[in-house]
Amino acid sequence: MKRCLIITFALLLLMSMSSFATNTRVLTMGGTNNVMLDEANIWLYPSRIANYPDLAIGEFSQAASEIGRNPFTNFGFHWSHGENNKHVEAAYISTLPAVYPVDFFGNLLVPFDSPLLDNRLFEAFSARRFSTVTLGVLLSFFQSSQKWEVTSDVTSVEEIESFRHYNFLFSLTPNTGLWDIALGYGFGNWTDRLAGVDLTRPDGYHHVMLMGRYFWQRKPSITNVPHIGFLYGKRGVKDYLNNTDKNTMTAFDIGFGTNYTPVNDAFIVTDFGLQYAKAKKEVDITGLPDEEHSESAVAMYLLAGLDAKVFDWLDLRLGGTSILQFGSSEDIIEPLSWKYTRAYYSNDTYLGFGFHWGDLHVDTYTDPNLFLKGFNFISGETTSMNFQISALYEIM
Repeated sequence: MKRCLIITFALLLLMSMSSFATNTRVLTMGGTNNVMLDEANIWLYPSRIANYPDLAIGEFSQAASEIGRNPFTNFGFHWSHGENNKHVEAAYISTLPAVYPVDFFGNLLVPFDSPLLDNRLFEAFSARRFSTVTLGVLLSFFQSSQKWEVTSDVTSVEEIESFRHYNFLFSLTPNTGLWDIALGYGFGNWTDRLAGVDLTRPDGYHHVMLMGRYFWQRKPSITNVPHIGFLYGKRGVKDYLNNTDKNTMTAFDIGFGTNYTPVNDAFIVTDFGLQYAKAKKEVDITGLPDEEHSESAVAMYLLAGLDAKVFDWLDLRLGGTSILQFGSSEDIIEPLSWKYTRAYYSNDTYLGFGFHWGDLHVDTYTDPNLFLKGFNFISGETTSMNFQISALYEIM
C-alpha cells in the first residue's frame, strides 16, 4: 500500500483541504473538480460559494455504511444575505470517523491506548463580494479529548488523550470569474499524558499549500484551464525518552484542463498534468542505529469526463482516470540501505447519473452491476445500486 500513498495523500491535500467534498458529479467525471465549475469547487476555492447561495446538500456513501457509520455522511446548508447575495455563508456537518494524527505514509504517529472519540466539528464557509473580487474562507476543526482518573487513599493517577487539528483555507475570485487562487494552512496538537508525564508530544505538525487556476476561453465552445498547486508539510513526534520520528513532505501539481461543449446537451472535460511528491521519515531512537525512510514519485495523469443530457430529467455521466507513476523508496538503517524503484499505470472508470426534478438535483455514482446483473429482485444478488449519492435542493 505504501507505494501509492505519497501521490494519493499529496493529491488529497492539494485538491481538497476538507474532510469530505460534495463531489459525486465531479468524481464520476474523472475527478475533474479543479478544472470545471461545480458546487464542489467550494472545497478548493471557498470564494466560489458566492456562486451557490441558498442550497441544502446531502451526501450519502455506501463505503461509510460498510464500516458501520451513518451512510448520510454530510449535510450542508448555504444561505445568503445582503443585496445581490453580497454575503454567502454555509455550514457542513459530517458523520465520518475521527481524524487521527498520521505521518505522510499513512501510519499513526501516536500510540494512543484507546480509540479517539469522534472529533469532527462542523465546517464553516463565508464569502463576501467586494467591488472587484470575492474573498472566501473555509474553517475546518477536529477536536476531542478523554480523561481517566484512578484514585486511592494514598495516590491519584490520571491519563489524558486528546487530538486537535485546525485547517484554514482562504481564496480570492474576481467577480468576472476568470481565475481562482487559494492559500491553506493547517496545524495540529495532541495530549498523550499518563501520571503527569507526556508519553509523546508533537515535534511539528503543520502544512501549507497554495493553488490556483485560470479560465482561458479560446472559443465559445472551448475553455482551457491551466492550474498549479504546491504543498509543504511537517509532522513529527517526540517521546518522553526524547526519541524522535520526523516526517516531511513536499509536493507540487501542474496541469492543463479543457472544458468543451460540442453541442448544447453535452459537456466534456479533460485534465492532463504532472505531479511530484517526496516524503521523508527520520527515526532517532537512543541506543539504536538511525533509521531513514524516503519515497518520491512523479506521476503523469489524464482525467476525463462526459456529462450528456438523455432526457430533460436525466443526465448520463461517464469518467475515467489514468495515472502513470514513476517512484522509488529507500530505507537506511546504518550502515545498510535498501532501494526499490517502480513504474506502473493506475486506471479507474466511473459511471453516474444526474436526476433533475424541479429544484431537486440528485447525482449518483452507480455500480455497473446494475446493468450487468439487473436489480437484486431479478439477479438474487445483494449488491448496492449506487456507491455514492449527492442530493442538492435549491431554496428559491
